[in-house]
Amino acid sequence: MASKVTVDAEGDVILAVTGKEEAGQARDFLASSKILKLASPVFAKMFAPCFREGAALQSSAETCPTVQLKEDDPEAMELLLRLLHFDTGKVPETAPLDTLAKLAILSDKYDCNRALKPWIALWVRNVDNIEDLDQHSLGKLVLTAYLFRSSHFEDISADVITQLTTNFALEWAEESMLQTHIPDSVIGSFTQPTARRYLGINSATGP
Repeated sequence: MASKVTVDAEGDVILAVTGKEEAGQARDFLASSKILKLASPVFAKMFAPCFREGAALQSSAETCPTVQLKEDDPEAMELLLRLLHFDTGKVPETAPLDTLAKLAILSDKYDCNRALKPWIALWVRNVDNIEDLDQHSLGKLVLTAYLFRSSHFEDISADVITQLTTNFALEWAEESMLQTHIPDSVIGSFTQPTARRYLGINSATGP
C-alpha cells in the first residue's frame, strides 16, 4: 500500500512513485500539473493533450488522474516535488550524498536543474570532509555534481581525485547508480596519468 503525500492540497494529478530498490516505500503524491509543466520540459510534454497523461488531465474534471512513475525513487521524488512547489520548510540545507545523487538523477531525467539551481549551489557547497568519504560516496559526489551541471564540478573533481584509490573504477562499477549514470568519459578522466601527475598524485599507489 502506497503512502499518500499531499504536496499541493489543490493539486490536479497524482504521481504514483513505486521505486525499484526497496519494497514498501511507494508513495502517491498529489501535485500541481501546472507547476510541474513550468519547472520541467519533460512534464510539460507529458501533460500535453496529445499524450495519454495530458488527455487524462483534460477529461478528469472531478477526479485526479494517476501517472505511474515506476522507476523513480520515492524519497528523492518527494524532495524534488517539495522544491518545485516551494514547500521549502521541509527541505534540508544538507542531505546525505545518497539522497543528493538520487535527486540529481531525477532532476536530470526531468530537466529540472534550472528550477533547482539555488539549492544545487547550496548542497554542493555544503559537502565537506571529502577526505573522510569512502570510494562509493566519492562516486556519488561526482555523480551529483555532474548531473546537476554544477559550476563547481571541476573543483570537486580536483578534490575527489586526490582521494581515489587505484581500483576506484571497479568499486564504482559495483553500484548500479554509479555505473549507469557516470559516463565512461568522466570515469576515464580520473584515470588519466597526466591528470594525476598534474595534481601530484602517485597513480600507482593511490592516495
